[in-house]
Amino acid sequence: RALACDMRVIGYDPLVGSAAVLDGAVRLVNDVDELLTASDCVTLHAKITENTKGMLNAERIGRMKRSAVVVNCARGELIDEAALAAALNEGRLAGAAVDVYSQEPPKGNPLLTAKNVVLSPHLGASTEEAQVAVSVEAADALLDYLVRGEIRSAVNVVGLPAQFNERDRAYLDLCMRMGSILSPWCAKGIERLQVTTRGEGIDQLCRTLARQCSVSLLTPHIGVRLNLVNAASITRERGIQVDAVAHAATRNYAETVTLVIETRDGRHEIEGTVFVDGRPRVLAIDGYRMEMAPERALVLIFNDDRPGVIGSVGQLFGDAGINIADMTLSRRDRTALMLLKLDQAPGDAVLKQLVALDAIQSVQSVLLVPLEKMDR
Repeated sequence: RALACDMRVIGYDPLVGSAAVLDGAVRLVNDVDELLTASDCVTLHAKITENTKGMLNAERIGRMKRSAVVVNCARGELIDEAALAAALNEGRLAGAAVDVYSQEPPKGNPLLTAKNVVLSPHLGASTEEAQVAVSVEAADALLDYLVRGEIRSAVNVVGLPAQFNERDRAYLDLCMRMGSILSPWCAKGIERLQVTTRGEGIDQLCRTLARQCSVSLLTPHIGVRLNLVNAASITRERGIQVDAVAHAATRNYAETVTLVIETRDGRHEIEGTVFVDGRPRVLAIDGYRMEMAPERALVLIFNDDRPGVIGSVGQLFGDAGINIADMTLSRRDRTALMLLKLDQAPGDAVLKQLVALDAIQSVQSVLLVPLEKMDR
């Protein structure tokens, strides 16, 4: 709609690797701050995650033009509402249009009494145009299936196909866990992912495993509900290259799956397998060899390989009352990887203390489904 009004449109999406979208009509910038300083009208279209909550805060509002306006029809918690109200009342922003709120109904919300603001009661999809668009989209989706055999946004085929056996399901579960472990590194965008299978037993499953990895890698970062049906089209739309490579030959294990991702910050890799008991195992992360069942709260710690680090980490979790259920260590050159399985997820305060420890290079945490729940 903005393009139809001859507006120059720019955008920011950390998960799109190209320089432009919509056939070059919308130029993509490198970060949110660049977008805010250049825009006369800022519209938000993101889901709520740890990275997006409060993304438009007082500091970022201060970077915007005094003549700019803000439109939020996405999620209320994307904006620091008190900071937005203050900017409007003080004339540091020209106006705002808001359809969503951090708490609904917005009783006591500072935007209710702010100047130069248009408020609506979360009715963004209830226009005549929107209802027509939904009807047309439903008809198009039905025609895609009847005429071309394509399924889009299906709600009744998100599970596994009936022809998958228990071993196939176990490898899909493994890839879900492997993708979740690497997912925090995708927060600033992913350009490419490759799934490589080794072993004749899973070579025919390779492309499906690549889709499963796409789902678990991207789900925390985008506002679209991903599944095995729509994963390929979503990654294609976002310019993410997905490769599936199957090898019959194996190395140390009968069957293995390797997931490699290339992000704006670098390359990461994880390797796993399913043992004869049907349970998944992680065999390596970024070249650090190990063997651990991926489940529950996991913390990945890259640190300088020197004495005293393990003790400092153990003491920190002990002081926080968090029990370490399992631990595996791996060393390469002068760096070590410590993979911890905890009885409970550490809070942000504990993770900040962990990062602040001497010799700690980086920390990632992820919460996975317990394996016993998958057995039921």
